[in-house]
Amino acid sequence: VESSGYRAVQAVALSAERALVLAESIDRPEERVLALLEDGQVIYVQPRWVVREARFLRPSPQGAYFALFDPDGVRLFDRDASPLALPAAAREPQTVAWSPDERWTALATEEAVYVFPSEAPYDPMVRVPLAVRDLDWGGCTVTLRTNGLDTHYGYRDIVDVGAAGGEQHDTSLVPTARW
Repeated sequence: VESSGYRAVQAVALSAERALVLAESIDRPEERVLALLEDGQVIYVQPRWVVREARFLRPSPQGAYFALFDPDGVRLFDRDASPLALPAAAREPQTVAWSPDERWTALATEEAVYVFPSEAPYDPMVRVPLAVRDLDWGGCTVTLRTNGLDTHYGYRDIVDVGAAGGEQHDTSLVPTARW
């Protein structure tokens, strides 16, 4: 990489034959690129305007996805270094995690954690408020509000809230439904 005027900042193995290299310009360290290598050969390079001021990479457990961390937050890519669209609710994530089988992605923002299928980020997602999940509520009764049962979101909200934070909350508040 140094022969091209760039120095490796971080290298991450995605598999036995594939790796990602975050590299900075030798002359201008603020200029960074992302190179995808297969069997030691460069296959693809994400240019500096895509990589921006990336600080580091984090691969998913099996290498199908990776996250690029920069001062603005986290951006997700697939194993071919193509950017992934994020759900609108989770536009400015601070960190990312994947399930061991990579079927689920979790994005943490300042106010919540969003969990969604990795292959379909626009499918219904679970939003777990951080205050409910992270704090010890002791003897308090914790109530989470859902959408009304007369909406197409209502039933799914109840199922998702129970699945995501069932042990952290005591009751669910369901608005009056219009039949």
